Amino acid sequence: MKKFILLSIISIILFGCKKEKFEHGQSLEQLETKVDVNKARYLKEIQYIFSNYDLVLYDTQSVRSSDFFYFVERVGFFDNKTYLQEVKPRLAQKGWILVDKNNFSELYCKKNQAIGVTFPTDKQELDGVNAGYFTYQFYKKVSITLNYTVAKNNISCVVKD
Repeated sequence: MKKFILLSIISIILFGCKKEKFEHGQSLEQLETKVDVNKARYLKEIQYIFSNYDLVLYDTQSVRSSDFFYFVERVGFFDNKTYLQEVKPRLAQKGWILVDKNNFSELYCKKNQAIGVTFPTDKQELDGVNAGYFTYQFYKKVSITLNYTVAKNNISCVVKD
């Protein structure tokens, strides 16, 4: 009986202290209701900026003061022309600045928050091979990562005073 009570108390403590789990496959709109107001504001911006894509949550990660929200297209309809003509102007309109890029991705910063855009690959054998910012390329699907932090200086986006 003592073991049962002890296990019950430990379970209550552990489950009561856990952060809320996010379900994989949630849309940005669904996720907005499960985070604090500051994170929700950035998720709402991402929803507007990347409205051409049906993005769903595929992973989350918390490291010290940073939270990473990983999104991928539900269905791969990425079009580079649409990205250049519609998405990039919306990034600029909302104050996101391109700070770095490579062959597979682009990194944008606003204050000390970061968005990594990793472009899809057309070759199935390269799925998960080439690293973008915060994640790898997906076969025919764009992936977007929000690196949200409450710290003054994000590793990706250092704020200069």
